[in-house]
Amino acid sequence: GKGGHGAAPQGTVDAIVVASHLVTALQTIVSRNTNPLESTALTVGKISGGHNFNVIADTVELKGTARAYTEENRQMIKKRLNEIIKGVGSTYGAKIEMDYWDGYPPTVNHKVPVEKLVRSARKIVGEGVGFPYLSMGGEDFSYYAQKIPGCFFFVGSTHPDQKPMSVPHHCSHFNIDERALLVGSSIYVQLIEDLLIK
Repeated sequence: GKGGHGAAPQGTVDAIVVASHLVTALQTIVSRNTNPLESTALTVGKISGGHNFNVIADTVELKGTARAYTEENRQMIKKRLNEIIKGVGSTYGAKIEMDYWDGYPPTVNHKVPVEKLVRSARKIVGEGVGFPYLSMGGEDFSYYAQKIPGCFFFVGSTHPDQKPMSVPHHCSHFNIDERALLVGSSIYVQLIEDLLIK
């Protein structure tokens, strides 16, 4: 952008206005460019810019994350980000640069390892075991699962006096029930024993 005084906005390129329009335009990537049945998420999680209440900002920094279950949607998100950035920059006469890291590929569980894990886990926690739910979380485990069939699973760790999933991880109130650590390790031991028996 091009900064200036709030009382004389002519001739400036207000980076905060540009960033605001950019954030709004980016929302169309998921809402208008993806199949609603294919889970995809794009989040702008941080906006930093401006120096004072009466000064038009010359720079703004946005940070965010993009998630998708398919490689096609991952590539489409990157393509649309570049197109929208170019369009918004051109519309407002602003220079917009993007640093994009592809992140982890989707974590895909394989059927046979999931079945083995569920059988072993039921020996530890009973019928409360369910098949892994879909999650947009990124995991480096996905690289392993691309090479060797495997499965990624979650162990519930909500305190008994709380509703499950009421306090998500990355939340300032997150506090696990540490008994879940024993449950998780016991499931692994049971799985190893079951695999060794066969």
